[in-house]
Amino acid sequence: AEWYEFFLDGVPQGGIQEENFITFDIAIKDHTRVTAKYYYPLSFLKPEMLPVEGSSSWSYGSSNSSTSAKILDFKMSETEITQAQFEYVMGDISTNPPYFSCNGSGSSYVTDRPTSALPVEYQNWYHAIAYCNKLSILEKKELCYTVTNVNFDTLTYKGIPTGSNSNWSNATCDFSKNGYRLPTDSEWEYAARGGKDTHDYTYAGSNDICAVAWYWDNTNGTSCTVNGYYGTNPVRTKGPNELDLFDMSGNVHEWTWSGNSDTFPADTPSNAVQASGIHRVLHGGYWKGTESNCSVSGRGYSLPSARIVGIGFRVACKGE
Repeated sequence: AEWYEFFLDGVPQGGIQEENFITFDIAIKDHTRVTAKYYYPLSFLKPEMLPVEGSSSWSYGSSNSSTSAKILDFKMSETEITQAQFEYVMGDISTNPPYFSCNGSGSSYVTDRPTSALPVEYQNWYHAIAYCNKLSILEKKELCYTVTNVNFDTLTYKGIPTGSNSNWSNATCDFSKNGYRLPTDSEWEYAARGGKDTHDYTYAGSNDICAVAWYWDNTNGTSCTVNGYYGTNPVRTKGPNELDLFDMSGNVHEWTWSGNSDTFPADTPSNAVQASGIHRVLHGGYWKGTESNCSVSGRGYSLPSARIVGIGFRVACKGE
């Protein structure tokens, strides 16, 4: 095999010409477009999972809330799932491409940047849990999610509902399985705060939002010293938090497993459960959000069928 090196957002990435490849539209500096086949290392196409040590009694926030929860050891993906990672697992997503992609409605905004490292967005909660199960199948792990009348081995991207669907909304997650899943509301905030290594920062990794988050003031070019692109920005281009997790504040909101009627904080489930309520909890803030949106304690809600430009996700799994 022939080794070579290419540059992705200024970061050199090694590649090897083997069976692992994916085709993307890419933007060239003179604003022309080409379609190219890149051979990516699997470390680029699959999420890097980092350990998060749990807590027998986590009281969230610096106020030492009297309400506590037991957080089991788990792993969290280092970054939000990127367009490259999502397309590698899901296949042809041309029926519902990310807004900030070469085939998306916001393609005019990305003529000056590679899109493969942008967080995937405009995918609903159903797409997120489908990705988790499809990635588990790819890596020969146990499936966490069960959806009535859905065979994830044969499921295609086109088969995932883009409107409200009771079977998908009533999915169960078996937390005893070793496959991929969305983090719970409590797991997400625990990790964003830095877990046992927390410094009680306002944002994930700093009290200086410009150091760790893409949000409206630096995607609109009005505040921070270093400003980014309008819209989503490549993952891992801001500083990490105490657990070396990137973009836990800003860039895109992130789906969690939890429903709006679920208790917070809550112990990590140990068996199969359903989310409670008709909405799903979102965390992290996004590129067009305010400072308060991006705080580690900030949360929002959306219908699981909703496809919104500012919503993406990251994945979790059991600890070892």
